[in-house]
Amino acid sequence: MLAAPAAILLSIPGTAQAAPMAPVPLQGSSDPLDPILDFAGLIPILNIFIGNGADALLPGANGGNAGFFIGSGGDGAAGLLPGQAGGNGGNGGFFYGSGGWGGDGAIGGNGGNGGNAGIFAFFGNGGNGGNGGDGIDPLLDPLLGEPTAGGNGGRGGDAGFLGFFGRGGAGGNGGNGVDGPDTLLNPVLGVPGILGTLGAPGVALPGGTAVGGNGGNGGNGTGNGILGVGGAGGLGGSAVGLLAGSNTGGNGGAGGNGAPGGAAGGLGGAGGAAVAVLGGPATGGTGGAGGNGGAGAPGGDGTAGGSGGPGGRGGLFGAGGPGGSGGSGGDGGDSFAVGGAGGIGGAGGIVTGVNIAANRGGDGGKGGNGGAGGAGGNGGDGGAPGAGGAAGLLGAGGATGQGGKGGVGGKGAAGGAGGIGGIGGTAVGGTAGADGGTGNAGPRGADGQNGADGGSSGGDAN
Repeated sequence: MLAAPAAILLSIPGTAQAAPMAPVPLQGSSDPLDPILDFAGLIPILNIFIGNGADALLPGANGGNAGFFIGSGGDGAAGLLPGQAGGNGGNGGFFYGSGGWGGDGAIGGNGGNGGNAGIFAFFGNGGNGGNGGDGIDPLLDPLLGEPTAGGNGGRGGDAGFLGFFGRGGAGGNGGNGVDGPDTLLNPVLGVPGILGTLGAPGVALPGGTAVGGNGGNGGNGTGNGILGVGGAGGLGGSAVGLLAGSNTGGNGGAGGNGAPGGAAGGLGGAGGAAVAVLGGPATGGTGGAGGNGGAGAPGGDGTAGGSGGPGGRGGLFGAGGPGGSGGSGGDGGDSFAVGGAGGIGGAGGIVTGVNIAANRGGDGGKGGNGGAGGAGGNGGDGGAPGAGGAAGLLGAGGATGQGGKGGVGGKGAAGGAGGIGGIGGTAVGGTAGADGGTGNAGPRGADGQNGADGGSSGGDAN
């Protein structure tokens, strides 16, 4: 006689998941009918109408729904693998029973939602949402993946819409974010910049003026790491005249800038030499400026905390469930990676040949500026609190959860040393060139920003 109704009920969504086996009793349950309803779950056909839903056994699986008329939903299983969400709790029976609890998320996974009580379940409560798992930081980040944020808490289940005294389930708490890794050293990567081209020599006929060509600038380092040094500037071309006339050496090329990751700036090219002849003074070429050092590698950012789940709606006279609290954001990592050193300035060109008072050596090039130290990582934002569940007709609404605390920003590293200026060139019978100035030391890396506290609700009241 039960075969036909059973076939009909099995085709209705939400009724085909009745317990095929007796569940483990709900944690914390004090329902005196639980042993009877657990036993009813063993009996085929009967458990479609009466019986508790089975607690999920496989990781992340949903709890079973209760019998159509009477019974409580089974609990969802906790997640196991990284990022796996907890299972949802099963729904309670139409006239009697509470919703099952959502399972907790695995590391980085969301909590499962609590099951709903039956529509007419007078004392049926919504199941609590599962807690989100804390974030995960792979050991070989980023080779095994980026650090993850904390998982969100599951939603609390609703009490019976037409039930009298049922309470909404509590929202699950959000998982905590993970701290950003400290950066102890700059990476050993990067590609050096190309060398600057050599300046062409200048040669003049008798009575003419010889001017050496300027050296080319060195190329900037590329990539990210200390091997990405700036290329050296090219040497200035020398100047040689045969008789009378002034001769001037070419200027050295500037060194290229170092790549990010603490690479040093390139060396400035030396100024070209000049030869003084009778009837004409000579001037050495100016040394090229050293390249600037690259910034140090930053500390890692902390990840955000998960949002708290919203509480479930209360029954006609029941209270709404409290919202879950947001997870704390991870702290930013400190950086100890100093900025790259500035390149040394190129030496000024020398003057040889005839002693002439007007001869002048070339000025040395200015040293490059040191790179900024690595910046501290930013703290992760705290998770938003879950909204409290809506009240029933005469009940009280659930309290909003606590917002998660934002993570603290990491500390920055020291800047790189400025490059030494190039030596001024000597001049026979004349004046030596001036030494180049030392480059500025790089600034200390900026401290990371603190993460924002979770202040707004992570879920709406139902």
